[in-house]
Amino acid sequence: MQEAIRVLDTMQDSGYRPTQVSYNAAMSALTKNGQWQQAIDMFDRIFRDGDSSSGLQADSFSYGAVLSACAKGRSWVRAFALFEEMKAAGVKPNEFHYSSLMTACERGQQPRKAIEAFEEMQAKFSKVLHKWTLCRKCPRALTFENLCILEVMQAQGIKPNAYTYTSAIAACEKSGNWEEALKYLQRMTNEGIPPTLQTFSAAISACEKGAQARPALGLLERMKNAAIVPDVIVYSATIGACGKAGIWEPAVKLFNEMQVWALVQAGPQFKGKYKVNI
Repeated sequence: MQEAIRVLDTMQDSGYRPTQVSYNAAMSALTKNGQWQQAIDMFDRIFRDGDSSSGLQADSFSYGAVLSACAKGRSWVRAFALFEEMKAAGVKPNEFHYSSLMTACERGQQPRKAIEAFEEMQAKFSKVLHKWTLCRKCPRALTFENLCILEVMQAQGIKPNAYTYTSAIAACEKSGNWEEALKYLQRMTNEGIPPTLQTFSAAISACEKGAQARPALGLLERMKNAAIVPDVIVYSATIGACGKAGIWEPAVKLFNEMQVWALVQAGPQFKGKYKVNI
């Protein structure tokens, strides 16, 4: 990152004028290195403050770089201001600009603002919106409040898939709302979308947080009936739910069952070396 800045300085000292591409690349490098504020400052100095020595105007890539910096720094207010400035300058927003704007709002804990951008994007890029919502790679960043995005999707006629619902259920789990998690699981089932291992894992973990043993046990049985093999996370969460609810017999049984599962996963080299009673 510092090398990128030194290159810009060397170019200027040698009498070469850095191009728009050079500054865009430098802003991206700063953001990737966690120095998002410096990236925003560079944008202001080069493109916004009337720097007569640069003679450069921000293009789509320039705005993309600075909006990405705003997203990194959770600077949603600045992101919205730059977004409006970009449109006023005649630079048409693309899917990357919208995605960065929504990420800035999400990280800045402004779900309503994220929805504003979401709805505007839906009107322009329905296919991109579908991809952005269904393929978010950071479901851990979701909060319970962000679940309203799922509601907006359905209101706009965009059908969620298993990943979307799993992310929503995971958000419920993280907020400690097991009842809401089960409601989303039921809605998912009603829509004919088969739950995955990750879906059941999130729902059972939500039940564990709420000390709800019976629903957790029911979900585990449902998994088995659907030929979905539980993993150690599912077993641990179900055992934890039983323990918190004071239901010890199924907890012990599941613990032994988990041991069998672990031996199977370990491979044939352990066969016959350990005895597990179920």
